[in-house]
Amino acid sequence: MPQIDDLHASETWSPTVEPFRTQKQLQGHTRVLKQLAGGASLDTILDTLIEFAEELSPDMLASIELVNSSVAHPRLAQTAGLRASWSAPIVSSKGQILGTFAMYACDPQATASCDHAFMSDCVDLAAIAIERFQDVASIKRLAEIVDSTEDGVIRTSIDGIIETWNRGSTRIYGFSEEEAIGQPASIVIPPDHVDEFADILDRVCRGERVDHFETERLTKDGRRISISLTVSPIRDLDGNVIGTSAITKDISELSNARLKLLQTERLAAMGQMVSAIAHESRNALQRIQVGVDMLGFEIQAGSEGAKELDRIDRAKNDLQHLFEELRSFAAPLPLEPCVCSIAQTWRNAWANLEPLRSGREATIVEEIHCDSLNCELDTFRMEQVFRNLFENTLFACCDPVCITIQCADGDVDGAPGLCVRVQDDGPGLTVDQKNRIFEPFFTTKPKGTGLGMAIAQRILKAHRGRITVGHGEGGGAEFLISLPRKHHVANHLLTKNLDR
Repeated sequence: MPQIDDLHASETWSPTVEPFRTQKQLQGHTRVLKQLAGGASLDTILDTLIEFAEELSPDMLASIELVNSSVAHPRLAQTAGLRASWSAPIVSSKGQILGTFAMYACDPQATASCDHAFMSDCVDLAAIAIERFQDVASIKRLAEIVDSTEDGVIRTSIDGIIETWNRGSTRIYGFSEEEAIGQPASIVIPPDHVDEFADILDRVCRGERVDHFETERLTKDGRRISISLTVSPIRDLDGNVIGTSAITKDISELSNARLKLLQTERLAAMGQMVSAIAHESRNALQRIQVGVDMLGFEIQAGSEGAKELDRIDRAKNDLQHLFEELRSFAAPLPLEPCVCSIAQTWRNAWANLEPLRSGREATIVEEIHCDSLNCELDTFRMEQVFRNLFENTLFACCDPVCITIQCADGDVDGAPGLCVRVQDDGPGLTVDQKNRIFEPFFTTKPKGTGLGMAIAQRILKAHRGRITVGHGEGGGAEFLISLPRKHHVANHLLTKNLDR
């Protein structure tokens, strides 16, 4: 109930009760409630409440002060000569003091029961307005937090239709808020994960929560990404599930790190295994070679036996080549860099492929756009890189084959470097081939090991450079090599200068 706060202890006062007070009071309530429903600001609503109170009692001044507010309401009565005040606390629905509502008079008067009822109405309306403002402010702050988080936060209806979509979701999936809202959540679900999504939705609709579930999703451009998903039910006031709230964390980098660690462990085990096999098989291959050579003296040239012996020799060479590729891929990759011309390495690689391109119409076109082609590299390893590229081109392309090599100055992680572009005029690479070209054991050749490009990538990384697949504009396969001009190595490594 309102409290009487006497400025003059021996006197009291009462506002004038007008015949049409009840009607005016209802009209005032309606004005305040309409503003509340219309989303008016808190200041506007409190101003209206004060105006309404002063209209009912013209001989009084009204004010509202909020807790923790350093600024009094504009209509706070501090006029000299006031001899009485009438005030009541504004209390929230949870019992929290929000502020005070007060009316001031110059002349003391006695209060009536209708005055107490009027004051109760005023503080109730003020409490509703203040709580609404606080709720809206809290929701706005929460929305700002949700919108600014790096994680994707998505709300869907019970049938899987997207209702809210924050900036984190746009960053992860690529769809804008306008593109996503109103669409089914299946726009980010890979076809082979549809059943998984349906199971998650069914569990959440039963009131369950799905925590930190690792799976895959699709981006706008069709890429698969690894995510950690937490999905919770959204309930109405009666406890019924009316939708879902999903928090998505992009863990692609973590998944890639796990795969690299697993691959490293596998490579270490493979390296040990291959070293043991190579050691044990070397003697066996040498014995096969000796046997083939001895039989070659006894078997007549051109006979069926000679042809079979030649096939045995080729099989032995293929097996030896496989061992060498496995060892190159799995074993540690120490470099012996020297300052040399990178053009000389690709020329040497091309010359060494003379037997493979014999009888074929195949040429290299060089386009040099830099003053110097010298850089610090391991010539043997870099010849391997270009040899793999050239072998793939000769396998994939029909005659006439033209390989264009462009070289220009570049920047490699802030350091001076060379950028080499190798492009052929063949059929090019499919999207799947571009995505998997550097995967170990991926090959399109009937007899390939699938390690050539994986080894090339390891060699470039060891040089602190990189090799990537280009767009192949104009047709053909395109590879881009970036290589720093200087390679920081231990002082004991030998370096030498070679002319361009």
